[in-house]
Amino acid sequence: MSTIPSLALIPSGYKASKVYSVLPTDGSGDLTFTRAADTATRVNSDGLIELVSSNVPRLNYPLIDGVVNGCPSLLLEPQRTNLALYSEQINNTGFWALTNSGTITANSTISPDGYQNADTLNAGAAFSQVQGIILGTSGAVYTVSIWVKRITGTGNVFLRAVENANTLIAVTSDWQRFTATVTSTTTTIRIGINLATSGDAVAVWGGQIEAGAYVTSYIGPTLGAVVTRGADAASKTGISSLIGQTEGTLFVDMTKTSAEASERYLAIGDGTASNRIMIIGGVGGFIRGFLQVAGNIEFDFTSVVSAVGMHKIALAYANNDVAMYIDGVQVTTDSSVTIPAVANLYVGTHETGSTEKLNGGVSQTLLFKTRLTNAQLAELTTI
Repeated sequence: MSTIPSLALIPSGYKASKVYSVLPTDGSGDLTFTRAADTATRVNSDGLIELVSSNVPRLNYPLIDGVVNGCPSLLLEPQRTNLALYSEQINNTGFWALTNSGTITANSTISPDGYQNADTLNAGAAFSQVQGIILGTSGAVYTVSIWVKRITGTGNVFLRAVENANTLIAVTSDWQRFTATVTSTTTTIRIGINLATSGDAVAVWGGQIEAGAYVTSYIGPTLGAVVTRGADAASKTGISSLIGQTEGTLFVDMTKTSAEASERYLAIGDGTASNRIMIIGGVGGFIRGFLQVAGNIEFDFTSVVSAVGMHKIALAYANNDVAMYIDGVQVTTDSSVTIPAVANLYVGTHETGSTEKLNGGVSQTLLFKTRLTNAQLAELTTI
């Protein structure tokens, strides 16, 4: 039994509209990549936020305490819009308003993008505040986010998010992105920072309001108008020779940043919703394995493992012999399954036009044309 993958994606090489696979070496497994609009950002190898052009894959580096720590992952996200105007110009009164003797010093600090374009909020009295407001929808879920770091003082700092309420945040001398998700009860949607103590000061940059139940990467800058980032999509069609047709194994090493339902991590299929084998997100943030033949569901298992965080997942299949492993543990088997004929690979999505996208990063994707043994699956998925 071969343990060499027929296709191996370890994100490292890329160009516009393409992500290079390590295997096969002839390029036949390289993925096609798309993303509309050039307002997407990533964390680069220097730990700085930078804009990435349309259709260019985003290799996003992990940060720990503001320092790059580890290899990049392929960042894949759904379409989102930044509704906060003047996201990097906190001094712009076209959106931001000061209260309680607060003042803004423009372009006073090096921001997370490496330029001196972050503004400082100075508290001239207790509970000085800067705040922006948009007109939204009552009952809708919004997520706000903003980068903040301490300049002077030790007093409490509050994030104002959606509702007319403050959330205490632990601000330090390092840049941190603070977020909050709230279901609105009015049409007034807020984002802001409030300083409890007179004389304190914090640097502020990158304000974002997005409709949705979780935060996504920074979309901007916004310069007086909302800005939309298109959805990321990575796929390869017409590779039936690289996909096991009667047996095989799917493996993905990924980091999931939200607990949304109905999101795609990794899939093989024929481009329709009738024939496919998938590792997907389930209701409540669980991880699911799913197999469908001619529209009939042959296998559908929902794990008890929350999908938020890093996971290694394998789904091995053969006629009447399916097994699924998550983080080194066998979570299910099935001895009554037929296998569909498929020719396409989808990473972070499934089918042309699908809106059910991964929100997170993929560190590794492997396809095997054999059904790996249970011992191999356990070893492969152990974190």
